Amino acid sequence: MLGSGILQAVLHDAAERLNFQASLATRHVANIIGGDHIGANALEATAQTFTSADRSSRATLEHVLDSSEKGAKGTDFPGRIPEWDRPEFLDRDIHYQITCLEREMGLTSEARRLLEASLYIDRKFWATAVAGRQPEPHLIFGADHWASYLHARLYARRYGNQDLTVSFIRGIHKRLAIRHDPEAAGRCRIEEGFRSGKNANWGRLAEPLTRSQRAAIAENPVLTYAAPFDARDHGLVISPVIPGQEGAREIQVLPRPLTDSEIAAVDADPLRGYQPPGIERTYNSNGVIVFPRFVSSDSVSLHLQQSVCDWYNSGRGDPSNDLYQLSAGTQKRIVSPHVLADWNGRTSRIVMNWSLENRGLSPSVIDNFDNDMFTPLRDWTESVRAGSDRYQQWAHALDNRESRGEPIDPVSLFGLEAEAQRFRELQADSGDKSPSLLFPPGEDHDHTYADHLWARLEGPAEPPSPPP
Repeated sequence: MLGSGILQAVLHDAAERLNFQASLATRHVANIIGGDHIGANALEATAQTFTSADRSSRATLEHVLDSSEKGAKGTDFPGRIPEWDRPEFLDRDIHYQITCLEREMGLTSEARRLLEASLYIDRKFWATAVAGRQPEPHLIFGADHWASYLHARLYARRYGNQDLTVSFIRGIHKRLAIRHDPEAAGRCRIEEGFRSGKNANWGRLAEPLTRSQRAAIAENPVLTYAAPFDARDHGLVISPVIPGQEGAREIQVLPRPLTDSEIAAVDADPLRGYQPPGIERTYNSNGVIVFPRFVSSDSVSLHLQQSVCDWYNSGRGDPSNDLYQLSAGTQKRIVSPHVLADWNGRTSRIVMNWSLENRGLSPSVIDNFDNDMFTPLRDWTESVRAGSDRYQQWAHALDNRESRGEPIDPVSLFGLEAEAQRFRELQADSGDKSPSLLFPPGEDHDHTYADHLWARLEGPAEPPSPPP
């Protein structure tokens, strides 16, 4: 979900998605690309109309799950397929699924579940819910999404320390999507019925980019920034940065109307797109980020293989490499082009944490999932490193308290005492004396509201120390 993230609206032509009614697509277009929960709840409203029928189709489920059972070199995963990764497991009650998955993950207490959920839920939601003592914060995006996340995490752990492959990336995506949109599970957008943004595929910016953010886009080979433009008079053409080559594209505002033959030539070109006159500067007053164009499933797989898998596999064999930078860079390379059929953010972060854990490092608790594409790799690496250190500290404190048999208060464990106190003060000021359900489970939560509430709970920044 996007909410108050940097991008406000993306994939201008997302209404063309197969089975999406135009009204629903317009309502949810801003949710298709964004932070931790990219498109999850946006898809759910429509997906609910056909998910039940698709779940009952064993042939569909078997097809979706069995193709990712191969390891990096085509060998089967070692041992027998566990219950939680068999097609029939999806037919079980969701609470049974969660119990089984949590047991396999070793999530034997509320504190253990919350620790794992810190990797999965945006901090503004997770920390606010913990500080506000909302019951079961790990379920705020719905029981089915929690089950899907755990399913994908277990799949990554079972895969183990092998080479990174496109099949493995798709396998993670399959397990994230299978309960919500079986037809999209493990697939890229172009396979799922999108035109993949031939005539648009950009994201409007909610606020101007900083110099650092523009530098992050400039260093990203698949993204481009377009300054605010006015295409009311003659429209625009969106074309490859390198003529004839898939990948990054750029916007050209037309100085004159195109002729019918010129429009026909653009329409016939799979790499170029045309927007007719009508787009005003007020529509993109802070500019847009232009996403790449790939014309087939094979070209998407080739991009992932060369840009992500080959890069990672080469880097992990070099002992001089910074493992945090390798993991952070891999995450950015997966999420930036947004080629998967939603859940790009979750997929990329599960791969990142798989990489860290394979090297004996802790997974990373990221403060703001939306920052990945808008942070230079050097700075993003430090964010991932700090998040890994934070997780390790929490895990160590939890281990110590459990070993001593001490009662565990999540607010204390995660250092949220000050935020909890401010929450009580806000609650008292509002006259509400009853416990509040900040984020009802399974609803499409408002990112702007969460941003504002979390900012109030964090309080003002500490004033600088006076000079000696």
